[in-house]
Amino acid sequence: MAASCPKWSKELCYHFKPLLTPHKVSSPEAEAITSVLHAYGTALKSRNDEDVVSLYTSDGVIMPPHFTAAVGTASLRESYTRIFSSVQLVITFSIEEIIVMSPDWAFARTTAEGTKTMLATQASEEHANQELFIMKKEDGEWKIARYAFSTMKPLVQDGTNPKVFSLSSGNRHSYVKQNSTMAGIL
Repeated sequence: MAASCPKWSKELCYHFKPLLTPHKVSSPEAEAITSVLHAYGTALKSRNDEDVVSLYTSDGVIMPPHFTAAVGTASLRESYTRIFSSVQLVITFSIEEIIVMSPDWAFARTTAEGTKTMLATQASEEHANQELFIMKKEDGEWKIARYAFSTMKPLVQDGTNPKVFSLSSGNRHSYVKQNSTMAGIL
C-alpha cells in the first residue's frame, strides 16, 4: 500500500516518498545506478584503482571498518592502492534495493560474498559484507558519493568459537569458519 503525501508539502513529499514506500525500483535511474555498482564490482575484481576511483564523485568517501574515512580523489586512490596491494577479492554483488530519493540523490543497499585472499600469505577466507552506497549525480552521471560497509561474519568471543547474534531472533549461533588474522581489511 503506497503512502500518501501530505497536502502541505509537495517538495517534502517528493524527497521522502521513496522512504515511505520501500520497494525495489525499476527505472532508468535505477538501471544506471545498477550499472555503476556492477562496474564497481568489476573494478574490484581486476584490482584497478583508477577504474574504482572514476566511479566516485570528486568529493567521494569510503568508510571502511577499522580505518579512517578516505575523502576525495587522492585519498580514495591511496586507499584502493593499499587495499589492492594486499587483498584479492573474488566476490559476487547482490543489489538488495535501490531507492532514488531525488533527481540527484539515491542509495543502494548491497551484499558482497565470495573469497578474500591476502596476497602476502595467499591465505584465503570467506568474505561476506553488507554495504550502503550513497549515490549522487555529477555532471549528469550517477557516481558513488559515500560508501560504507561492514562484515556479516561473526565476532570471535573469548577465543572460543565465534558467535553470531541474530537481530531478528535474539539467538546466538556458533560459527566455526573464522580466521581472525585477516579481519580488518575489507
